Amino acid sequence: MGAVLLFLPLPSVFSLAGFILVGLGLAPTFPCMLHEMPVRLGKKHSQTIMGYQMAVAYSGSTFIPPLLGLMAS
Repeated sequence: MGAVLLFLPLPSVFSLAGFILVGLGLAPTFPCMLHEMPVRLGKKHSQTIMGYQMAVAYSGSTFIPPLLGLMAS
């Protein structure tokens, strides 16, 4: 629904609502991936894989915004 609001030629308030809906829809993805890790890979390997996932997530949130800013400028 959020993506539909973004693509329709409506006033900017609807675009904001679309972004909020998309964000709320995608928000549980990462915690669900972490929660399911022991079930999918076993308890022995899940801590290592979860550490890698957290490291990549933090690295991405550190480096991607400045890179996108450089690309936009």
